[in-house]
Amino acid sequence: MAGAGFETRQLRANGGAASVYGDKPGRADFCLLLYNHYDVQPVDPLELWESPPFEPTLRHGKLFARGTSDNTGELAVRLAVIRALRENDGELPIGVRWIVEGEEEVGSTNFDQIVRDHAELLRADGALWEGASARLPDGRPEIGLGYKERWACDST
Repeated sequence: MAGAGFETRQLRANGGAASVYGDKPGRADFCLLLYNHYDVQPVDPLELWESPPFEPTLRHGKLFARGTSDNTGELAVRLAVIRALRENDGELPIGVRWIVEGEEEVGSTNFDQIVRDHAELLRADGALWEGASARLPDGRPEIGLGYKERWACDST
């Protein structure tokens, strides 16, 4: 994120893995919050892997690498788009705040506390949080819009 022009910092709660926070103002006052995670599934048991988990491998004309479809690929694409927008326009059209957590694969143990502790940093006009890749029965990609999720954050 820092290489893409974001002011960054680490956010922690209860001694857990750090979440990385980034903020990059844009031309408009509108602010979009992005969510990603940087952790991946554990490698054990190693014998279940079809190719080495730490080496990208080409199989059947496709590149396989640990974490690319959950969530490393999405994170890399977002960074590329942000860099391209900045290179083309000199700035982002809107402000972007970004939180990348490190405990998603173990149930986001401390994420609720990070959100409570840093609610003001995470305040935005909209949010983008992609879910699992989905395909329709005929193989076409499926994109769902308008989902609502209730966070378990109370004021007590």
